[in-house]
Amino acid sequence: MKSPDSRIGFSEDGPRLREKSCRNGLTAVEAEREWFIRMLWRAFHEAHSENELADLVAKLLTTKRRPINARTVRYWLRGDTTPHFRYVMPILALAGAERISMRRAENFFQRARSDDQ
Repeated sequence: MKSPDSRIGFSEDGPRLREKSCRNGLTAVEAEREWFIRMLWRAFHEAHSENELADLVAKLLTTKRRPINARTVRYWLRGDTTPHFRYVMPILALAGAERISMRRAENFFQRARSDDQ
């Protein structure tokens, strides 16, 4: 049996109680960050490196009122910081649209193959 102390993490401020996910040993915040990182890679699957991905994401999310630096996106990719919700929604929309278009393409090719046989 684990001791209750196993849920205590140490940070700069001292010991803190950490909530762990039963599934993979990540805290809730770490799991959310990992999920968002996967969404970034899915939305911009054409990127071949972290720097290229950061440039693409920064270019997409930058507005006149709120410029986004590629360095900020690299912090997100490394899990150092968490993006604001206003940046999460466009990425989810892109990742979801990409997923749907990939499924449609797969269905199209499956139908084309079955028509050839």
